[in-house]
This record gives sequence, C-alpha cells and structure tokens, in this order.
Amino acid sequence: MKKIMVFSLAIVRKIYKDKSYKWRQVYIIFNCLVVLIFFGEGITGGRDLLKVSLSWQQKYLYNCDWQNQVCLDSKSQSKSPEVLVASISNYPTLVQANQVLASGKFVTVTRGENTKGRAEIIRVGGKTQVRLGENFSTMVGPAVKLVLHKQSRPESYTGENYVPLGDLKSFTGEQVYNIPEGISWQDFPNVVVWCERFDVTFGSAKLN
Repeated sequence: MKKIMVFSLAIVRKIYKDKSYKWRQVYIIFNCLVVLIFFGEGITGGRDLLKVSLSWQQKYLYNCDWQNQVCLDSKSQSKSPEVLVASISNYPTLVQANQVLASGKFVTVTRGENTKGRAEIIRVGGKTQVRLGENFSTMVGPAVKLVLHKQSRPESYTGENYVPLGDLKSFTGEQVYNIPEGISWQDFPNVVVWCERFDVTFGSAKLN
C-alpha cells in the first residue's frame, strides 16, 4: 500500500512542480482521498499512509522543516505532520481492520478425524471472510474442502444447505477464505471441514 502511495505522490509532484498555491490545495485533497481509499488498513494503517504523504508534501511542496518550525513559503500555514496525524485519531473509526463478527470452536464430527482450533467470521475492506486460527488443525486427506453449512453435523451436502469456500489451503495454521458475495454467513452458521472424495465430515465450528 505504501509503495503504491509513494509512487502516486511522485507522479503528482512532477505534474505540479510549479508549486502554485492552487495546486497545493489539490495536493492536500489528493492526500485525503488516498487515506480514505486505503482506510481498510484501519486507523493505524491510515495514520502511517498519512505520515508518508505529509513527508512528501513538506519536502517538495511547502519546503518546510517541521522539526525546526521553519517554512520558506509564507503562504503555507499547515500544521506539522505530527499534529495532523494526531488529529485524525480523534475521529470515529469508520472501518475497523479485521473486525470479528462471529467465532466458534471446532469439534471433531467423525471419530478419528481429529479437528480442533477456532474459526472466525471477519470483515476486512468491505469483504466478509472466514479465518481459521493459528491453532487450527485437522486430519490429512484427499479433496478436503472448507464450507459453510446450515447444520453443525451435516447429514448431506446439497446446493441448498451449504456454500463451498474452496479447497482447504493447509491442514494446520491460520488461513483465510472469502465468502461469496450475496451469501450471508447467518444463513450458514457453521464452518465445516469436509472430505468430498469420501463424503466424510472431519469437523465443524458453530458460529456465535
């Protein structure tokens, strides 16, 4: 994210290198838009991005040394980056990074197919996802899938009672899966590990 922003700022600096007062205002608006666009990073990420933006602005547009409180351009009345960054934290959090909507603990459904750990429904950057925790583990098997299901102990897997999230990425550890758009996890409140090849349910986590 920071690399993208720095690259964008470099382009803007070259286009508006005449340093006119008009373009300084455009530049400030551009900074604000960049922070809002990437606000899915959360307040901390937004503050970091703003610091990068302001450092470019003070160096190339306003020619200011904030540490010594010296500005060569008398028209620049901007506050220091530290003051601006501090002020943004006073606003309500519009988007929270990794907002946890629900969670549940895995239990083994089929004897011998030990499955444990936690599953969470999280909201990140406008997307709803299933996240398996670092302590997640299940048995190794062929064609193992992660699905959302209406039942905590599924009796069948039909188009009406479950939503496939994809092949299991790993049999242990943290991993994230996107929930398809238009699907509400409340309608399928169970995260299930399912071996499709042998139609065996390894484990499930009921979301609360």
